[in-house]
Amino acid sequence: TATYATCAIDEGGLLCWGNTSLTGAPFNRLSGKKIDALFGGYYSVCAIAEGEVHCFGTIVGTLDYYDTDNHVVLPNLTNPRQVAIGSNGVCALDDNGVSCFSSKTSTSKFKVPKNLTNIRGVAMTWYAACVLADEGVRCFDTSQEYPTTKYPAMVAPEALIAVYEMVCVLDEGTSKCFSPTGSTWVTPLKPAPLTK
Repeated sequence: TATYATCAIDEGGLLCWGNTSLTGAPFNRLSGKKIDALFGGYYSVCAIAEGEVHCFGTIVGTLDYYDTDNHVVLPNLTNPRQVAIGSNGVCALDDNGVSCFSSKTSTSKFKVPKNLTNIRGVAMTWYAACVLADEGVRCFDTSQEYPTTKYPAMVAPEALIAVYEMVCVLDEGTSKCFSPTGSTWVTPLKPAPLTK
């Protein structure tokens, strides 16, 4: 599900319904391609199909590398497996780590932290991206990497997701949520144990 749109994969390709002014839905795209995964985000949707990341929606018009069909294929990715969509860019996790693609009108690109090992997750708030690696959770945007002192204490983070300005991390069976940017829109939630 993307903002104001819902998408599904079927034999005919990628099907989306919703607010046409925001996502271009309803539409049927990628017909004939094997779609392996689908990711929704800020007024946009991306799909991994046959080793490529295809994105549709309002984010497309802000990125470099787009065609005239409101469609972009993110370049230079090897075996992509996860995609995160924010309001100002898209990040993808592949065999080489995380690559982020920001607005073509931006004067700076995402400051992806260097020297992280075994990156296994990526998520995006409206303006920041976060990754999960052996070194823990690291969040960044087009101007900086945010200090980890803004994050709750974590022992063994396993997974992360983001919604609007909040990032939630699963850490030893507990959900820990925070705003990496220190946004006053978000009230940090108390850690909550999760049950199966």
